[in-house]
Amino acid sequence: IPQKLLQHTCDLECELYADSIFYELFNCGGIQKCVTKIKARDIYNVLLNQNVPDLKNRDYWCDKLGILQNSWNEFHEKNVKDCFLSQKMVEFNWKILHRVLPVGHKLEKMKISDGMCKICNHEVETIEHLLFECPHLHEVWVKVKEIIGINDISLKKIILGLNDQCHFMNMILTIAKWSIWKRRNKVVFDNKCDDINRVFIRNLSIHIETVLTASFINKNKWNVEKCQIELVKEIVQ
Repeated sequence: IPQKLLQHTCDLECELYADSIFYELFNCGGIQKCVTKIKARDIYNVLLNQNVPDLKNRDYWCDKLGILQNSWNEFHEKNVKDCFLSQKMVEFNWKILHRVLPVGHKLEKMKISDGMCKICNHEVETIEHLLFECPHLHEVWVKVKEIIGINDISLKKIILGLNDQCHFMNMILTIAKWSIWKRRNKVVFDNKCDDINRVFIRNLSIHIETVLTASFINKNKWNVEKCQIELVKEIVQ
């Protein structure tokens, strides 16, 4: 972040709004933070923790997925404050919910892509197409249904997850989405299309091992879902 621009913007913001993003960054816990120490990640973390609704994207997903607007905050928090997910996956979910994931449709508007899906080469790459509508995703969602034990998968479940008690199942859904995104990037940047099920199983195996040992796991949830973790470990081996 250009430091002069950041300092100037901060001066203006703090004069006008005591609850602004920059005020939070510079006055975290009453302790002022030097402008030269502010990083892009600091701003992103503030955005992740904000409770102010993104009305445009909230309304888009509520209409698209058929959910009530008063339930949006619950779905949002479930996806961006899940202790079973790595920080990168939390940020990934946030980008999906706020529709800032740099898919082809968005990149086309920036004139740096033709907008087409590089996996099927037939449809415009929107978030919905990337994660659900592309015909080359059938196998991975069949595998996800097998692992978490559900009969059907829908765009609503993929974007928002299952109910609030299914922390482990929602983690698997996010890993599947993350794997689709990583495979897509491999195609775009390296012109190499890996088998999506292999990518998913590999990422799931690595994350399961991380979950078993990482310090971010909530011990109370761990006791409830330990048996599920052991079961999935057997499946992916």
